Amino acid sequence: MFTWQRCAALGTDLLFLAAITNALANFVIGGAAAHSYWVLLMFVFSFWLIRSGMQVLFGGSLGQLMTKVRIHKPLSRTQALLRNSWILLYTIPTIGPWLTVAVIAVLFGAVLIDPDRRGLHDRVAGTEVFLANK
Repeated sequence: MFTWQRCAALGTDLLFLAAITNALANFVIGGAAAHSYWVLLMFVFSFWLIRSGMQVLFGGSLGQLMTKVRIHKPLSRTQALLRNSWILLYTIPTIGPWLTVAVIAVLFGAVLIDPDRRGLHDRVAGTEVFLANK
């Protein structure tokens, strides 16, 4: 149905927030420390909070709005934070990135095989997404 739009939305969000985090880290921390664990934490938590906040306020993140993927009903803050909590796995030292990739594969795998095209993160948070016509 619209799986590629969901992948494109996630990719757009990751690139957008990586650019913001990189610029902020270079400004606040300085170029020498731009590859520190603090920058990783800054990226992960800004991704989690900004993406969740946009979903609550606008019905979708920047990437979702650009690809016309919308969340069916208004989200509470708790639902949005829960729906995006998979990104927090990335902060686990050493195995975090691998674990995050595995979880993304499971989430999108569920989208592919579910008749309603709902991922596990949608089911856990009680949400549903659709493709907007406009």
